[in-house]
Amino acid sequence: MSSLLFALFLAIALSVKLGQFIKKRATQNKFKGQTGNHPDRPLKISRFDQMEEHLRATRCPCGGVWMMRHEGSKSTPTARLRVLHAECTRCESETDFFFDLTMMQN
Repeated sequence: MSSLLFALFLAIALSVKLGQFIKKRATQNKFKGQTGNHPDRPLKISRFDQMEEHLRATRCPCGGVWMMRHEGSKSTPTARLRVLHAECTRCESETDFFFDLTMMQN
């Protein structure tokens, strides 16, 4: 009887962990698919302060806040990009945010 209860408890615990894993993976995939999170999908901006606004408004998939570590430029044949490298203050994961500068006045 005790082995049956143990097996039931183990099945429930594994189901909970699997559910948490699936939810975390879905949240991460949704985050990665957002505009600005990949060089092929940069966020178009017209002012530099919009980069910091986007960083403050965007949350890490864990729910933490992004803190900018450094920024730089990246040019492609079709766009001028500004890249913000950020780190999550909660889980310490790192990511890059990409901004298209072609709408900005020179």
